[in-house]
Amino acid sequence: MLILTGQRRSDWAEAMRSELKLESDLEQEDVRTAGGARDRHILEIPANRYKSDRAHVVPLAPAAWHIITNLPEWPGNDYALFSGRAGTTPISGISKAKARLDAAALELLRKEDPNAQLPPYRVHDLRVTCRTRLTHLGIADDIAEAVIGHAQAALGKIYNKHDYIAQKRDALTKYADWLMAVVK
Repeated sequence: MLILTGQRRSDWAEAMRSELKLESDLEQEDVRTAGGARDRHILEIPANRYKSDRAHVVPLAPAAWHIITNLPEWPGNDYALFSGRAGTTPISGISKAKARLDAAALELLRKEDPNAQLPPYRVHDLRVTCRTRLTHLGIADDIAEAVIGHAQAALGKIYNKHDYIAQKRDALTKYADWLMAVVK
């Protein structure tokens, strides 16, 4: 999910089932009534757990929604999406999981080249990669910044209250399509 959406590790690690919605559930009339809104899914991260203390909407490309639909489901609608404890607590141990992933990736690399090295990277680099690739795919900087949830600069954040949901959805779908072509 980090790779497909460019969001922060905590945004997904702490994501709750109740934060998954349809675009048609949003308050904005132009988004809620747009064609297909009943079939398009979003993650709506509430302000109380978002870094900039404002809500952030993440449109989910089909590849991201496919992951969500294959997660375990627990009773109710307010459980942690990613949890090792039946939804009662958010996932933890991401650093340990990354270490295991790194070891497995290095093992695969060394099958072709016994001297292969895995370049160092941070989980946050997945976010950087998403933002960079959005630019490579021709997504305008203001939309790419909105995708990853960066606040607008200067007067823009005061005067421009548009959240770019449709544009973010198109950008993330284009990015997911590119990414899925790479991994296939």
